[in-house]
Amino acid sequence: MRQTNSEDGNSQQISYSRDGGKQTVTTTQAGGVRSAVVVDQLGREVRADEKIGTRISSVHTRYDTLGRVHQQSLPVFEGGTPQYT
Repeated sequence: MRQTNSEDGNSQQISYSRDGGKQTVTTTQAGGVRSAVVVDQLGREVRADEKIGTRISSVHTRYDTLGRVHQQSLPVFEGGTPQYT
């Protein structure tokens, strides 16, 4: 975990975790605002989470065989089924 402090007194904590082939980078701002990005083994963002109140909203990204963004979901709350555009 790493903590940074800005000149205006705001701070943020950045933590890293690994689960299988995916890595999660979580950023927590002063006041409890939290966001997380999950990347796959190729370093591509596959999910972005943001804590809204007590719930977590996620956007999922799928890639084609050439590594290009194929689909991106609409924001979905934790436990919901992603709907892709």
